[in-house]
Amino acid sequence: DKFIFATTHLDLTSGPQLEQVKAINTFFSTTYGMTQKPIFITGDFNSEIGSDTIKEMIKTWKLISTTGATFSSTNPKKCIDFIFVKPNGVEVTVQKTGVPRAFSSGTVSTASDHLPVFVDVTF
Repeated sequence: DKFIFATTHLDLTSGPQLEQVKAINTFFSTTYGMTQKPIFITGDFNSEIGSDTIKEMIKTWKLISTTGATFSSTNPKKCIDFIFVKPNGVEVTVQKTGVPRAFSSGTVSTASDHLPVFVDVTF
């Protein structure tokens, strides 16, 4: 009731990624264009900061997560997993963001081939 949350997993190559980002942007503009709720999208974007894909996302979304390395989980060297918020007039404040390297139980590196990303926000 208080926010909209979505996740994605973009293609491995940049051509389809750009088309996927355009489809995401069109969907959220037409479906939630007038909402007064914060809109978050997270996921594996298979692209790093500075790539055309992330540049396209940043045109209509605000990156709120860390850019710490998330891939691979066993030897993280690049960040390809992000959390964005739609700047639709609803104020969202990031309290904390990070890439956990350990869980209280279980093993991060065997849970996925990516490390998790989190953002603690208030709105």
